[in-house]
This record gives sequence, C-alpha cells and structure tokens, in this order.
Amino acid sequence: MIIDGLGLILDLLVEGLKRLAVAIWRPVRGQVWSGGWESEAGRFVVAVRESSRRAVLIPGVGGVRWRRPDQVVSDAVPLACSVRRRRGRRVEIGFGDGSWVTVWMRSLPAAERFHSQSVSFAG
Repeated sequence: MIIDGLGLILDLLVEGLKRLAVAIWRPVRGQVWSGGWESEAGRFVVAVRESSRRAVLIPGVGGVRWRRPDQVVSDAVPLACSVRRRRGRRVEIGFGDGSWVTVWMRSLPAAERFHSQSVSFAG
C-alpha cells in the first residue's frame, strides 16, 4: 500500500518535471504548429504521433510524401503541402488549409537537402 503510494507520487513528480521542461523550452523554440487538431497539419501531427513519433519525409514532384521509418518508400503517403521556410534544422511545412507544422530534421545537411529539393520540385 505504501509502495503503491510512493510509486504514484514518483510518477506524478516525473510527469510534472516533464511538463515543466516543455513549458520552459517552448518560448525558446517558438511555436511548432498552427491550425488545430482538425486541420491538415493537426491530422499529420496525430498520424505521426500514433505511428512512431518519427517520420521520413520525401520531397518530390507534386509535393511531399511521408512514411514511418519501418515502412518502405513505396508505402509513403502523399501530403498536400509545401515547404514554407527553413531555419537551421527546422523546416516549416504549410498545408492547403493554411495550417502548418515545424519538423526537425536529423541534421543541418538533411534540412538543407530537403529544403533545396522541395524548392526545386516546386519551381
């Protein structure tokens, strides 16, 4: 009984520390998406979080496709979106309904490559 209570207190403490870290970091990193859960960006965020919390983005003719890391390239799902801008490893992807989401690329060269390929396919 006491051990269960201590476990609950420890879980609540850890969750509180996680929320505090997010609250402290949010002003530093800026807003990461806009449009609400029902927007195209919101549905993309939900799909990625439900799959693996990671996504492989593939720029190409006609837009960007995405897949989970464990899927093959042919399973990539098209997104009706375009790259809005890039800042360092952060790339903002805009959707047709005006919503957008920021994704963090694994490295600066990967972000530069993704941005340049997206721009060259769009132009």
